[in-house]
Parts: sequence; structure tokens; C-alpha cells
Amino acid sequence: MLERPPGRLRSLNLVSTLRCNLRCMMCDIWKTKYEHLDMEDSVLQKIGCSDVVKDGYKTLGKDFNISVTGGEPFLSENLESVLSFIKETFPGNPYTITTNGTLTDKIIRAFSKFGVKGSRLHVSIDGMKDTHDLHRGMPGSFNKTMKTIKAVRKHFPWVRLKMKFTITKENLGEITDAYELSRQMGMEFGAKPVEVAIHYTNPGGKPGFGTSFSGPDRLVISEQLKKVASDCLRRGESANAAFFLDTIRYINKGRTIMDTCLSPLGTAFVMPNGDVFRCLHFNSVGNLAEGSFDDAWTSRTSMSVIESARKMDCGGCASFHGSYGNYADMFLHSIKNIFP
Repeated sequence: MLERPPGRLRSLNLVSTLRCNLRCMMCDIWKTKYEHLDMEDSVLQKIGCSDVVKDGYKTLGKDFNISVTGGEPFLSENLESVLSFIKETFPGNPYTITTNGTLTDKIIRAFSKFGVKGSRLHVSIDGMKDTHDLHRGMPGSFNKTMKTIKAVRKHFPWVRLKMKFTITKENLGEITDAYELSRQMGMEFGAKPVEVAIHYTNPGGKPGFGTSFSGPDRLVISEQLKKVASDCLRRGESANAAFFLDTIRYINKGRTIMDTCLSPLGTAFVMPNGDVFRCLHFNSVGNLAEGSFDDAWTSRTSMSVIESARKMDCGGCASFHGSYGNYADMFLHSIKNIFP
């Protein structure tokens, strides 16, 4: 019987490429030279042979979360292999792709060939036209992204669309504008503060783009997120409301309401070079060029990450993963404590 730390794999995140066509203020991926830009077939094969992965999928079925990200995944020279792997290894399972949305034709082709009913497309939009283009470092990117959203909605109405908004000093006044746009476009909405991930988007360390907010900044963010949370509550979306309200707490107090983080118990991020992470704020727990996925999942480093996250030694974060899944359960019991 396979021995492993507590927690069944529930979420498999494949970083398909580190290529990107934008020059985002808050991300250093485009500045960095990597030996492995695209996820290779050998990495996919190691994942497919994993008893941990098979057990998670067999037990959870369509609740087993599969996500493809980058870089910009639609720039990956091996994206077809990644999507073929998902379709063959997890037949019928919907999956999520996170994109900047600028490569309309490639996105339409991918969903035409590999689309699965119920799959999700998460699209990064960081404000209205001028602000978004400034953020993303490419004039015209907003219009290209909007074109993609409309095309996906037209050709693939079964794809679940979500707008992902990264809060920075440059766009904090446009959270509600973006939220209203998402509703108009029939999209779900997520917003979180910019963060530094030295094992992922900021391999050089802290980016020059500031991640701390002044008192007036925090006030603006708080007011905007309260409006978003209020509308979510009105729509019966309690988990979303709780997340936005707890983000207010995090921005103002540096901690979320959660006293523990269970994310590493069931989450794996796999990089193009085969590095495996349970959380991107901790070191890699193994590498698929040196061992199996199950070796990484059961390693001593893996256990250490779980314990550190349980104790919140990391200080906590306001990531979309983390304790997000717990908000629905705790909401009615804790909402009065969420406000800063």
C-alpha cells in the first residue's frame, strides 16, 4: 500500500510553459532565461504513472481539479501534448486554463480540438482599457482579450469564463468597474492582491513593482471589495463574498481569518522542468527528472511544507488556492470576524 502524508491529491496544476508575450509589471517570467521553457512529454509520463494521481482521480472523479497555466499556456510549443495527456488520462474531466487572452485564434483552435464540456477559461483582466494595457505592458492587449472572451462565448457556450483581477497600486480604483464588466460579459470574478512568488512569477526575488499598500490605498481597496462582496451576497455567492471580505482583512492586518492552511495537503504544482511544489511559497518537494511523482509527494520536504502551512509559519496569503475552499463552510459562523 502506498504510504504518503495525510491528504489526497485534489488539485493538479501544470505549468505548461514559461513563455509569455506580455510584459506585466508584477511578473518577472518574461525577463528570466530558463533551460526548460515548455513541459516535456517525459514529465507528463511521470505524472500519468503516479499512484497518487490515479488515486485522486479515481476517488474524486470530476471533482478532481486539473489546471493548465503558464507563462502564457497558448504559447507552449507542447500544449497539444499537455491537453492530449489530460484528455486521455482524465477522460471526460473538465479542466481550467489560465490565460492573458490575447491569442484568440490559438485559444479557439485548442477548445475546438480538446474542449471538454464544463471546462473553464480564466482570463486575466487588470482594469479597464488604459489601465489594463499599462499593467500588461502591451498596448491593445485589452481589446484583444475582450475579442477572445466574445469569441469563446459565441463558439463554446459551455466553457465557464472567469475574470481574474490582480490588485496593485496602479489599478486599485477599478476593482468594481472590472467586477461590473465581468457580470456584463457573463463571467465569474476573482480579485486578489499582487504577491511575490520567487519559485514562479518572480524568480529573481522581489520585483521592482511594489506589493505593499499605503493607508489610503487600503481604504480604497476595502471599500471596493466590500461593494463586490455585498453584490455576491445578494446573489447567494457566500464563498466568494467571504473570500473578498477576508482579502480586506489580509490587506489591512496582514493575516487572513484562517488559523491554518490546508492547501498543501491536496495541491500539486508541476513546473516545465519537473519541479513539484505543494505550495509555491515553499521550496520544491522533488523533481520528476530525478524521481517519481509519488517520491516527491511522500518526501520529508513534503511533510515539512504541510506542517509549516498548518501552523501558518509562512504568515499566510490571499491566494486563490490556499484555504479558499473552506470559506463556504465557515462563512455563516465567522462573517462578523472577517471585517477589519
